[in-house]
Amino acid sequence: SLHDALPIWCWDSRIEDCRFDGARCQHLGLLRTEVADCSFAGADFRQAALGAWSGGGNVYRRVSFAQADFRVGSCPAATFIDCDFSHARLEKVDFQSSSFVRCRFAGDLREVMFYDHGFQTGKPDPNPMEDVDFSGAVLHDVEFRRLNLDKVTFPKSGHLVVRDYRCVLERALAELTGDPAREARLLKVSLEHRLQWAGPDQQVG
Repeated sequence: SLHDALPIWCWDSRIEDCRFDGARCQHLGLLRTEVADCSFAGADFRQAALGAWSGGGNVYRRVSFAQADFRVGSCPAATFIDCDFSHARLEKVDFQSSSFVRCRFAGDLREVMFYDHGFQTGKPDPNPMEDVDFSGAVLHDVEFRRLNLDKVTFPKSGHLVVRDYRCVLERALAELTGDPAREARLLKVSLEHRLQWAGPDQQVG
């Protein structure tokens, strides 16, 4: 347990082939560290710092965060490759510039934000959102900002997947223009917000 201890920081390190299942990691901070072939299944990361950028960022390869409490304090510039977030508790997490490649999400995600690039994080490369699987997830107020999502697998049920995404939004907004009904005005504001954050070549959403 790191919960009752002073903050523990690891930097310029490599953590490999370790199991931290069920660990209490609220005071953990990682900087310029690579974590590979590890399991944090059921671990508690509330308020942990897992993704800061300081001339480099943290890289997680083949790491399981399954059923972890991932309500982290910050994770603005990490790279996740072949990681499993199945049934992790993801609420009010802003991933900013963090990158995801061949990652899997399942269960509820609430108020989670994915960007192509966050704000002043220092991380130069954009989030490719490549082969990311949400097929077993339920998305509640989850936002994808400026991302082209053609390599994302969306949930199998309970969601409306829209093709020709930007075109549909623009057409819907044109149809709503001038409609005085309160519901129409609210929907117009919502669709304008989505169009503002749509990826430049986004075809599906």
